[in-house]
Amino acid sequence: MHELHAVILAGGTGSRLWPLSSPDLPKQFLDVAGSGYSLVQAAFRRARGFTRSEQIHVITLEGWVDMARAQLPDLPSSSFISEPVRKNTAVATLHAALRVAHVNPEALLLILPSDHIVVDSFQFVHSLQPALQHAAEHDELVVAGVRVHQPDIHYGYIQYYPNADGNPICAVKTFTENPTQEIANAFYRSGDFLWYSGIKVARVSVLLELYRQHLPELMQLFGELPRVLGTERERETVLRLYQQCVPMSFRQGILYNNPKVKVLVSDFGWTDITLWEEVYRVQSHDYLENAVTGRNVAMHDSAQCLVMARRDKPMVLIGLEGFIVIDSEHGLLVCPRNRQNEIRSILSDMKRIK
Repeated sequence: MHELHAVILAGGTGSRLWPLSSPDLPKQFLDVAGSGYSLVQAAFRRARGFTRSEQIHVITLEGWVDMARAQLPDLPSSSFISEPVRKNTAVATLHAALRVAHVNPEALLLILPSDHIVVDSFQFVHSLQPALQHAAEHDELVVAGVRVHQPDIHYGYIQYYPNADGNPICAVKTFTENPTQEIANAFYRSGDFLWYSGIKVARVSVLLELYRQHLPELMQLFGELPRVLGTERERETVLRLYQQCVPMSFRQGILYNNPKVKVLVSDFGWTDITLWEEVYRVQSHDYLENAVTGRNVAMHDSAQCLVMARRDKPMVLIGLEGFIVIDSEHGLLVCPRNRQNEIRSILSDMKRIK
């Protein structure tokens, strides 16, 4: 039986959730759903459904490691993997996989993004069991696909070949990122597409072999890392390796057109918290479909709004429909819900002006 290790990816900046999320306190360390747990704490709780705390690893930016340790006190210091700079998920996943392989080269590896909301944790653990079993028995990587509940243009889509016997582990036909609304509508109607969740399972040896085949230059670059893990040279070596890396997503580097990748057909109340719209969906709503956080918020003639007020600061909204209003110490956002895609580009423009 392969020992199961889990890796939580917690290196994103969450810039599209400005002004609540900031470089000093990114979204994975915030309780954006009002559950009482930050996103990374919730991811840790899900990982604990599969394995022991000492076999859970968190990879995040160097400047956020102390924050991660404070929020996850049950993890030993050796469980935190530090990234000197952000290089996207292909690099982060390889770095973490090499750390796990150093501990146990035969481990079964479960990779969990930290920026998810999962409604049914019991169903989540139950749903992933076929993926864990398949990955333990086959030289393949299994990604978790989630049944599509609405034609969302912000998610990645996986088209799959359903099995006649009902086996939930299926062959992949196509991957599509960020489709147009028309294409997303067609995917939704067809019924043979899944959302790509970013959750992955493979034996660590299989995963590293996929890197050798599909990202040989990156694998060769990181070839010296296992020799310095746990030594005083590790930090300076990691910094040098990251400085030489080209940023790349795991999807682009490993998943596309890869016969060694299978998809799990599943459904466990999953939401990827990337935009304010996803936050709006998971919040509780009043009878006018407003989602309001704050003790001193007055809503008048306003509907379908997402509102977050700072502490007990008074806030009055009059005559707004379908708006996002977020007040934090980092700034104030007032934006129609159907224009939230513009937030990132506007912030980039503001930084250039400064």
